[in-house]
Amino acid sequence: MKIHSTARAFAVLDLEPGEKHIFRSLLSDVAVMLGGEDELDAPSGEPDDSAPEAGEPDDSAPEVGEPDDSAPEAGETGEQEVTADDLARLVGISSAERPEDPAVLRLLPDVDGDDAKRSAEFRRLTEHDLRESKLANIRIALYDLSLTGRIELDEAHTRAWSMALNDVRLVLATRMSMASESDVEDLYAREAADELDDQQATMLTVYDFLTWAQERLTTILLSGLGTGAEDEEDA
Repeated sequence: MKIHSTARAFAVLDLEPGEKHIFRSLLSDVAVMLGGEDELDAPSGEPDDSAPEAGEPDDSAPEVGEPDDSAPEAGETGEQEVTADDLARLVGISSAERPEDPAVLRLLPDVDGDDAKRSAEFRRLTEHDLRESKLANIRIALYDLSLTGRIELDEAHTRAWSMALNDVRLVLATRMSMASESDVEDLYAREAADELDDQQATMLTVYDFLTWAQERLTTILLSGLGTGAEDEEDA
């Protein structure tokens, strides 16, 4: 894997097929954790297979002379009643409960660990927008991964990738019980002593892979290498 900057693109990712698969799999898993599985069934820009082909009849349309059950009855306006919950969702207010999964809680943390009531109210007002922001970053990365060849990013997509990869790292860190610096040191000490099982060793390798990629993208963002200077580094 190479992540670098060129005169043409703010950041460029040269990925092997296996590396693309790792990114896609991890990003999709986190998207599902955030409740975005419906939006991620197909990358943006792909055709909708459920739509009829040009020239084919639309079986969902009523036949000539048949009543259209979807049309409102006489005297009805066809408008649906708007509830308080609909309005709340419209302005980004949710009734979401505190996540039980520690990894999701790491992504959507309490604002105040000592005040459950304050945290619940803050979550009600902000969690919807926070989820959507994180999902938007993941969708951008998944769309870029759906393209063939090298991945060329502008500054906005580079920032989205960096934030999306950080969220994946937080999930992996939680799964590996990396809650403090001492936990991290202990895990790497166990790796050096060959005391990790196969699953733990694999997760730590993937975590290091993501850490390097995110740090590389962050370095490009901070240094502004996309203005024309060229820089390369291999994983």
